Amino acid sequence: MPISSVHPEYNEKILRVRFVRDMCSDEMTVKDKGERYLPAAFAKDEPERYEAYLKRAYFFGVTNKTLRDMIGAAFRKPASYEMPDALLPLIDNFDGAGNGIERVNKSGVSNLLQAGRHCILVDYPSVEDGMTAEQEARLNLMPYAAEYTAEALDNWSHELIFGREMLTMVKLVEYAKEPIDEFSHELKKTYRVLRLRSPEEASEIFGGVFGDYVYTQALYDEAGKALTEEYIPKKASSTARGVGVPFNYIPFFVADLDQIPLMDIAVVNLAHYQVSADYRENLHTHGQQTLGIRTSMSWEQFQTANPDGIKVGATKGHFLGESGGFETTSAPESSSLNKALDDLQKQMESMGAKLMTEGGEKTAEEARINASSQTSALDMVVSLWDSVVNAALKACAEYKAIDPSLVSYTMNRDYYDTTLSAQEAGAIVTIKDSGAIAVKDMRYMLRTGRIKLDPSRTDDVIDADIETESI
Repeated sequence: MPISSVHPEYNEKILRVRFVRDMCSDEMTVKDKGERYLPAAFAKDEPERYEAYLKRAYFFGVTNKTLRDMIGAAFRKPASYEMPDALLPLIDNFDGAGNGIERVNKSGVSNLLQAGRHCILVDYPSVEDGMTAEQEARLNLMPYAAEYTAEALDNWSHELIFGREMLTMVKLVEYAKEPIDEFSHELKKTYRVLRLRSPEEASEIFGGVFGDYVYTQALYDEAGKALTEEYIPKKASSTARGVGVPFNYIPFFVADLDQIPLMDIAVVNLAHYQVSADYRENLHTHGQQTLGIRTSMSWEQFQTANPDGIKVGATKGHFLGESGGFETTSAPESSSLNKALDDLQKQMESMGAKLMTEGGEKTAEEARINASSQTSALDMVVSLWDSVVNAALKACAEYKAIDPSLVSYTMNRDYYDTTLSAQEAGAIVTIKDSGAIAVKDMRYMLRTGRIKLDPSRTDDVIDADIETESI
């Protein structure tokens, strides 16, 4: 198969991704797509009418607002982390291009909400074979986490290796800038192919003896011509002799969801856009009077007497002949279209879109209930991306010959204001006074703003603390 071949799931998924991304964009972007999102039977035969129909349509950017609200909730508090000093530069430059880990995380969460998939490839600057750990430290070389969108990952394969399903091939679409002159360039599509070679394949390609599977990379142009030889990315030298070892897995991490979280809201958002176009055309058409003329003239006589037709207006006078006269009438607007718009807005609100109807003060508990649909989807996305970031950081540690178990990263899970009411705080104190929980548990609830125990606290531990407090 040619290198341009894609995974069977790719094309179907990407159509959905592009749709949701468009619904997350602005009104002009959606309108520029014309009949893709606003079809009309008269579009081809009456282009001027369709242009006016398109201009009058109103795109209510609810999907984008929901996206921004959810990202704001996810990052209202900073993440917590633990890692050796040697890896701390990753906090401020995680992707090797100067973007810190929080910015990469915002991009990851945003892309997961819109596309249901986002990826990280952990890589390391190429070094000469035999370079010692001291030499590498002097160069201040750091691994980095390169982001890839759902659109960029167009082919992949898995195999069962030692009882585990592992990635054995990943094809990534990239675009390289090729200068045309001093002021301009064109983008050339290239493919980065990541492979997991068996020991036998590695020995045949690279020579020598390999005792484990080996991760390799290669770069190709759009026609499949190799731009680089297949090579083995190696971990940083862990000894003074400068022995860098290969990875026995592909350090490419995919956050993947079965469904695109914002799809349902995007679908209703599109329906609202289409109904608004019909409603506004209805208002435009029926908001103007229809003129009917009675006259004893023949059609030819009427045209002769009124060569420019009849112009409606108080400053115009018209000769209509003997017994002439005219009447006007207006049709009522469509109440069914107005109701449809209202129903769609309510539907978007119920799906977590948080529309204008929210206003007014709410208690913390009411806010949590109203945001529950968003929270569950957001928590799923954040948890998944959190696991990918942790895996990427551990791979970064391996590149630096650091024990991966020393690295941990936890993103914020406190998405909404959880300030307790006076009644809720009093209830927690009452539970403590009854002897059901310890002081530590009471303080945990007051700090987190939830009447919920720390999951790590077993009944035996709580009972032991209560007994200690009573002595």
